[in-house]
Amino acid sequence: EVSAIQHAMNLRFNAPHTFPAEYQNKPKNQTEGTTLITPNQLAARTVATNRFQVPGYATKLVSFIDVQNESMYYMTLAVGNDFTGVIVDYGTFPEVDSKYYRKAQFDGWSLLTREFFRKYPELREKATKTESGKLRAPFEAKIYYGVQETVKLLLSREYVRETDGGPVRMDSIGIDATWGKASDPIKKFVNNARD
Repeated sequence: EVSAIQHAMNLRFNAPHTFPAEYQNKPKNQTEGTTLITPNQLAARTVATNRFQVPGYATKLVSFIDVQNESMYYMTLAVGNDFTGVIVDYGTFPEVDSKYYRKAQFDGWSLLTREFFRKYPELREKATKTESGKLRAPFEAKIYYGVQETVKLLLSREYVRETDGGPVRMDSIGIDATWGKASDPIKKFVNNARD
């Protein structure tokens, strides 16, 4: 390869479905009703574990947060030295009561906006409205608040080792800061958390 453009084009040709999402942060919408995995395929890949219970082989407990406009998705993974791992917790902040939902539903629910205004009712005057008339909290403040509350939630969880029932401490939390308009409040939170 003689240039960065050629490298990018090779990536695009080799992975036309993932290139827009992974390299341009602009995923293409999945067609409604398309089945990507069958229930039997999913069942074959599951592992029976209890929530918050860390396997004896695990030496690290790490969490990851995916920042979205009206929610924070999180997952906690227990990992061994050989990179064998199992998910011991996952969910959203704010929590969703439904077992099944689509990501597209979150923006209509205004979950993070609702929680933000419960905590900071004095900032309601700074709200904006979407084209459909939905009330929205100030974006950067809402994202900062959502990341902060999700980290608090993850650090408050009690994880126990399955072999002896002893407590397991969280080793690290990764936060996806690559969504352009959310990058600044996420980086601000990380810098403030270091102090």
